[in-house]
Amino acid sequence: MERTIFKLILTACMLLFCMAGRAQTASDPVGVWVYSIPEAPYEYSTGKAEFKKVDGKLTMTMTSGDYPAIPLEVTVKENKEYVCKFSSSEFAMTITLKPDGDNLKGFVASDQWEVAITMKPDKK
Repeated sequence: MERTIFKLILTACMLLFCMAGRAQTASDPVGVWVYSIPEAPYEYSTGKAEFKKVDGKLTMTMTSGDYPAIPLEVTVKENKEYVCKFSSSEFAMTITLKPDGDNLKGFVASDQWEVAITMKPDKK
């Protein structure tokens, strides 16, 4: 009986370890990413983006410095391209990202401009 209980506890610990060790990848971006937009003004050129699954849908939130977080709706295309959209009364932007090795690369676009963006998994 003790051996059975020990095996069950060991199995449960191994499953928890495997779940905790899961890392985001470009093809499954859930997690925190560090982004870089070299052509953006300094205060917006770096920050963090977090992909989450909410009610079965992929969402992303971007933060930069002390500025409020920007929530984006994410659409996943068949080729694993991610189209992230934000719209307010002041401006709208679309971020298109494609897997590039372990990273995500693409463009941030609005009516007035389009700039390159790179995201790397946050190694914290």
